Amino acid sequence: MKKVLIISYYFPPAGGAGVFRTLKFTCYLPEFGWQPTVLSTELPHYFWQDDALVNEIPPDVNVLRTEYRNPLSWFLKNKKTAGGRSHYPGSDFLFLPDNKLWWQPEAYKKGFEILENKHYDLIFATVPPFTGGLIASRLSKRFKIPMIIDFRDSWHNSPARPRLPYFHYKWNIYLEKRVLQQSAAVISVNKSIIQDILGVYPGLSATQWIPNGFDPADIPANLPTRNQELLTIKYLGTVYEGFRYPQSILLAIKEMHEESGMIPIQLEFIGRIPESFQKLVHQYQLGELVKCRGFVSHYEAIGEAMASDLLLLYIQSSSVQQTTSKLYEYLGLGKPVLGLVPCFGEAGRLIREHRAGWVISPDDVQGIKSLLRELLQLKVKGAIFKGEQRPEFLRKNLTRELAQIFDQAVKPECQ
Repeated sequence: MKKVLIISYYFPPAGGAGVFRTLKFTCYLPEFGWQPTVLSTELPHYFWQDDALVNEIPPDVNVLRTEYRNPLSWFLKNKKTAGGRSHYPGSDFLFLPDNKLWWQPEAYKKGFEILENKHYDLIFATVPPFTGGLIASRLSKRFKIPMIIDFRDSWHNSPARPRLPYFHYKWNIYLEKRVLQQSAAVISVNKSIIQDILGVYPGLSATQWIPNGFDPADIPANLPTRNQELLTIKYLGTVYEGFRYPQSILLAIKEMHEESGMIPIQLEFIGRIPESFQKLVHQYQLGELVKCRGFVSHYEAIGEAMASDLLLLYIQSSSVQQTTSKLYEYLGLGKPVLGLVPCFGEAGRLIREHRAGWVISPDDVQGIKSLLRELLQLKVKGAIFKGEQRPEFLRKNLTRELAQIFDQAVKPECQ
């Protein structure tokens, strides 16, 4: 069996969207002839802790963790709430390619030990954090082992970071280019990121699209009971201040409530919710209609999703490239999607292409109100469509595609 070293900063017991893709690849790669070893780090102050995910790591997969000395650790440790953020944009002006740069010495040292003591056929790095790409590139060059990089977000055009000054931007481009030139293949979660990369690096070859997905094994056997009286809409994941902040749907429900009194809607946010958003719910007097449930395990979140009428997706207007991992999970689960997303962006295209729900601009409060009224009528009639699980987004099938790219990268003619 061929061996691959996976470099992934986020790995269980860390939870959150950035973990599931790598975890599922790790679980299914052995079925396609690849034995993974994971190089990760300890995350003692990480906000998304999901211990149940550790049980998914196959017993024969070795996970090696570095001790990570982060200059921001004192801040993270003593801050009661991160405001729904794990990323602090101001740090991007000090640390490039990101504020995980200080992981590089420890991770490179550990990777060096791993590769020096055992033969590996391939290095696979998943980013962000983009520091992982720098580590993989150095190890690949030193040991003359092909590497593949997997983009879960854009490096030079990340929606989570501020617009960089000219020098910072050019240095960031230089770092990205260095990693891309060392890569035998470049993978991304969506086509827009690939197109964006090719727009900056037009000579790049061997680019592939492998979307995120879902795993039927994550659906609990015993599901919560769906409320038959209320239109139940659930949002899974983090609400970010100033970034992914669905205030518009709160405003729409507030106006509907003021115009019509109590309305049969239950909107639930299941994940890390900043205090400012919870205050908005209270300020708009929506306590009976909107619930902020807080962070739960991935399995519990999937169970809650299955007990909903609709799953809410919110992407701000400026992030036309973004899809988020939750969209693919929504598509895979076959639940109707209420997409408050850029109408002509990547997420909107996917929802329309798969006839998976409704798409409306995230800033169109009046349009959201009209759509909610329409959905309430469909609920009364029992006419909200039931989607189907989509095999093209099965994690196992997607891992098969990844293994095929691995196989191609280690062929002698590709060396």
